[in-house]
Amino acid sequence: MALTDRWDPNRVLNSYLNTSVSMMDGRVLNTRRNEFLSSFKLWRGHSFRTWNYNVLVVMLFILGINLVTAIKMKYYFKE
Repeated sequence: MALTDRWDPNRVLNSYLNTSVSMMDGRVLNTRRNEFLSSFKLWRGHSFRTWNYNVLVVMLFILGINLVTAIKMKYYFKE
């Protein structure tokens, strides 16, 4: 059985949180500024889903750590 089959949205979802996110989404769309708890992020005039933005940030962190590790292994562990 998949996790989504066991997840009852009536028991898990929080209506106050959903209302807060909806209000922040409206504020972002009206003022064209990034707001806390919004499901959208604005960058250079384009709107992106926060999920996509978070995945991009995590991938950049992983790339940075890999670059530092590769450089360190190449120069620090020389024989």
